[in-house]
Amino acid sequence: MPKSAVTTTVQVSPKTFAWFQAQGETAQQQMSVALRIYAEAHKIYPASGIKPASQTAD
Repeated sequence: MPKSAVTTTVQVSPKTFAWFQAQGETAQQQMSVALRIYAEAHKIYPASGIKPASQTAD
């Protein structure tokens, strides 16, 4: 996590927000973690659009 966080506004559906709230920690912390995991998982394949074979449809 960066030393200082960036504050932003993101619109999510009420159902999605409720799910994050139900996870036991603050929704903001959970969303931050989810976004970090997503970003790290996609770091290997920047904007090229190339996906590993395991992520392509058969």
